[in-house]
Amino acid sequence: MSGIETSTLLALTFAGSTAAGAVSTIQAGHFQAAMYGAQANQTRAQARSQVLKARQEALQHREKGLQVLDQMRRTGATINARGSANAINPFAGSTGNLMTVNLKEGFEDFATTKTNRLIAEDNMVIMQRSAERQASIYKLAGRQAKSSAYASAFMQIASSAAMMGMSGFGGTNPLAGPTTGVPVSVGQGGYAPPIQVG
Repeated sequence: MSGIETSTLLALTFAGSTAAGAVSTIQAGHFQAAMYGAQANQTRAQARSQVLKARQEALQHREKGLQVLDQMRRTGATINARGSANAINPFAGSTGNLMTVNLKEGFEDFATTKTNRLIAEDNMVIMQRSAERQASIYKLAGRQAKSSAYASAFMQIASSAAMMGMSGFGGTNPLAGPTTGVPVSVGQGGYAPPIQVG
């Protein structure tokens, strides 16, 4: 093999390995983006599960509140029936006090279950919004991973091309300086070629 063939072979090998590295970098970026996408989907699925659990809890609190109201009604009816059976005014005296206590405690229990239901419903909204925010962060990270991979691949190729150009691969420029590849002429770039004496 002659010197030109060897240098061409080296240049092609160098270019091929650079291209393979760039493709590998891009594939890694796509893989990382896919992983972030999977994490985003998993976050959404977990949130749906948590929201359903919170909804079930809210329904249980609602059911408990309805049971409290029903128990209040039954207790009130029992107080009225016993008072009426004894010909006592159900709204006066100790019977009236029983009715007041029944209503007071019943409404307190009902208010507690209603508050718990509202808290569970608020938790549903918080969990859903939190999951959507986290999923969007994962999606953004995936897009950034892809973008970074393309930028890195471009820099690998550009750096390789610059190194090949400085090494003299790919042809020589008769106007290029000895190592920089910058055209040499008097006054450009602050460089003046040495003056030949004699």
